[in-house]
Amino acid sequence: MKRMLSAGLRACMLVALLGLLIYFRFIDLAVLWRILAHPDVLVIGAGAVSLSYMMAALRWWLLLRSQNFAITYLHAFRIYLVSIFSAIFVPGGTFSSDAVRAFMLVRMVPARRSQALLSLFAESVIAALVLSLLVAILSLAQWPIRQAASSDPIIWLNIAALLLPMALSITACGAWLITRTAKRRITQSSPNPTRIVRTIVVVADFFDLALKSRLIILLAMVASAISLGLLLGAIVIVSMVAAIPNLSFWDIAYAAALSQFANSLPISPNGIGVGEAAFNQICVWIAQSNAHYPYATIFLAYRIIAVLVACCGGIASLNVRRLMRPVSEQAYPLMETDVHVQPGNS
Repeated sequence: MKRMLSAGLRACMLVALLGLLIYFRFIDLAVLWRILAHPDVLVIGAGAVSLSYMMAALRWWLLLRSQNFAITYLHAFRIYLVSIFSAIFVPGGTFSSDAVRAFMLVRMVPARRSQALLSLFAESVIAALVLSLLVAILSLAQWPIRQAASSDPIIWLNIAALLLPMALSITACGAWLITRTAKRRITQSSPNPTRIVRTIVVVADFFDLALKSRLIILLAMVASAISLGLLLGAIVIVSMVAAIPNLSFWDIAYAAALSQFANSLPISPNGIGVGEAAFNQICVWIAQSNAHYPYATIFLAYRIIAVLVACCGGIASLNVRRLMRPVSEQAYPLMETDVHVQPGNS
């Protein structure tokens, strides 16, 4: 009952957000129709989004293989499509997609639950790090243009964008040092480890594995950068048809990249309405013009194209039970982390 009530409230939030955006003319339905009426935009945009999903699935699959999971890329890609399709109806955007994949992966490899969940956490960290690095690069490109307006909120966004990659890197290094030290003490004094202890050991083992598999981590970051670049390219393509005044393609890409952070907030299903509002406000700050333009329409048009592509995941979800069949791990050697997550050792 509580879940149904929560889902209903999220749906009402979605309708309210879109209604407000349309009422205040941040979304223009006529402009939206003009964008979607171009078949070239639909085809090229859908192609870019599809390739982006393929690269994102490759990023996840590389992390799974780095931990010796016996899952093929095609299997991982189908699970990713199902999660993207499910995220349309579940609040939280990226987080809801990760939750769906976590549920399916745990069903497939129940004996290695901690590692399965940790692969998704590592993927989220890599995606956030790559996104923050890209935003930082775009911020540096925009800095000479914006530095004259010291009161411009974009200046503060640029500063935050430049500090975020460093903060994530410092946090990752701190977590590695803490868990590595804790693991040494725990393994000597905890013959019967608890769940928290096993989680600390798994995290420490994963960092050790990441250091040993630096090439795979680097390839995952490259795949993440390509995936994000394709998504931003799809939004730029949509903006070309919309003919946005006072903004360059770099401005659109910068605003779209920043909006991805807001789009991940668990406020409405798939972040619909939240990403549009953030994109509109950032574009207004960048344009610095009194002329009003419905910038949120561009992000909504991109989202509609992405939803159409995600509906392909609905085809894969028709056979979701087969996707969640337990995966045999006999062909792959057990890792140190497997010792701590096996039920018989707890």
